[in-house]
Amino acid sequence: MMDLVAAATFQLLPAEGVIAVVPGKLDKEGKDDPKGYVFLTDQRILFEQNEEVATKKVLFIATEKQKVQKLLVDMPLGQLEKVTASKKGMMSNEDHLDLMFESGSATRAAHFHINGQDCNAWQAMLNRAKAKDY
Repeated sequence: MMDLVAAATFQLLPAEGVIAVVPGKLDKEGKDDPKGYVFLTDQRILFEQNEEVATKKVLFIATEKQKVQKLLVDMPLGQLEKVTASKKGMMSNEDHLDLMFESGSATRAAHFHINGQDCNAWQAMLNRAKAKDY
């Protein structure tokens, strides 16, 4: 986890601590949804795109790729209004998180498809972090 934080494009704030990191994608209802990592700290929720993106294709095969690493979501936990966890997919084996932020926020909503960790556990962690219980 700390290796991912050290290699990230963002800096932690003074006295900010990392709670959890999970690979996932920022769902935008398209096949080109950015993949990367969801970071939860005791002060913010962040999503950093971190993937190789095809820049040139021949017959649907990527012939050239470019590494893309950039911060797409950076929201203070104080602006988080609601977290909804859901299981989706054919066998309900996909973990998803819907986050709603206060009106007037830079980001109003975000939908994450997380991999390898339970969405209900993440919902609990987000609510606990928002309540400053870490």
